[in-house]
Amino acid sequence: MAIERTLILAKPDAVGRQLAGEILARIHVAAVDYDASLDNWRGRAWRESFAEAVKPKVSRAEYDLIAAENRYQGIHDDTVLPQGIIHGDYFHDNVLWDDQGAGGVIDFYFACDDALLYDVAIGVNDWCVNADATLDAVRTHAFLEGYQVQRPLEPFERDLWPVMLRRAALRTWLGRLGYNCFPRDSHMTIPKDHEFSRRLLEHHVAHARTLGESLP
Repeated sequence: MAIERTLILAKPDAVGRQLAGEILARIHVAAVDYDASLDNWRGRAWRESFAEAVKPKVSRAEYDLIAAENRYQGIHDDTVLPQGIIHGDYFHDNVLWDDQGAGGVIDFYFACDDALLYDVAIGVNDWCVNADATLDAVRTHAFLEGYQVQRPLEPFERDLWPVMLRRAALRTWLGRLGYNCFPRDSHMTIPKDHEFSRRLLEHHVAHARTLGESLP
């Protein structure tokens, strides 16, 4: 019996990123008619409550950044955006590729109902970043171009793209702070670099007015 070899690509190329964007869009389109409601347990209420829980564990500057971003997110209405089932953790290590270049998605632990654009931002914040915690324009363009083959972005989504990038960066930073500040006795949980996520959020805040330029 032949067994196909499955790969996790540490740094997918431009074609891989474009395909990754298309795969995510396929998930969103396929789940449009899914009736069950899945609350986002890491949504606004969690972001705000966890900010207070982690306050004693972080510096004053870090807490001020978290609090300011929570306030910023609170004034933006994402109900105008297309909603549906999202993956919620669409990082490159959650897509497995075979030798023929076909990708399969794993780890739907954070799947929930939310803005589809938020899921896209989560993906871009992982698939398309540079080592210095900035967005790579070419990689971002490839990912979004692939996504829009299946589901073109609507005008409101384009307007709120910088907001969603910042929200995704904040959620990832808070999650990684949690794993580091409140470690669990689990072989399935691997703490990741929360400092990188903080720097990515700082980048998005500093360049908020130009983030929309990454949209193809």
